[in-house]
Amino acid sequence: DMSRSMFESGAWDAAKRAAIALDALYTTSQVQDMLVLIGFSGDARKLNLAELPILNWDQFSHGTNLQAGLVAAATEMNRYHGNNRQIVIITDGEPTAYLDGQTPTFEHPVTDRTVEATLREARRLARRNVAMTMIRVKDDTTSTGFAEHFVQATAGRLIDVPLDSLGAFVVRDLAHGTHRTIR
Repeated sequence: DMSRSMFESGAWDAAKRAAIALDALYTTSQVQDMLVLIGFSGDARKLNLAELPILNWDQFSHGTNLQAGLVAAATEMNRYHGNNRQIVIITDGEPTAYLDGQTPTFEHPVTDRTVEATLREARRLARRNVAMTMIRVKDDTTSTGFAEHFVQATAGRLIDVPLDSLGAFVVRDLAHGTHRTIR
């Protein structure tokens, strides 16, 4: 999630550090696996790992378009045919944008159209046996409704992680398979 709220909450830098650490882990000890990073805000794109240390949040786009992120992830997964296909989402909130055809549409506050478009894409991936994990970087104001619907729609997992524990969680627990919720 490269949205403004991730920057304002301080979660952007923590998520970026976690991605860099995870990339280092995958390129040194998890060489049989492939890690592809997708950034999303108003739209989504594959991130170049070399640009990650200097990458800034998306200040030129409005919204959190998780649907576009899922579409981009599906496109990347279609290029690689492995048995363990998984999407891990690091976010701080709910989607506020969706794709109307190919056009990103921003709607704040969250609308039913945005939620349904996002859940439709998530369910499509879940039917293709793509495991879904949503890591919700928590603060006292984080909304909870959408994440629970997402997990229910995908038979996925929701993990709440305090902002200051994100990097340690991703590397220690997610990468080593000892999935547990940190509250």
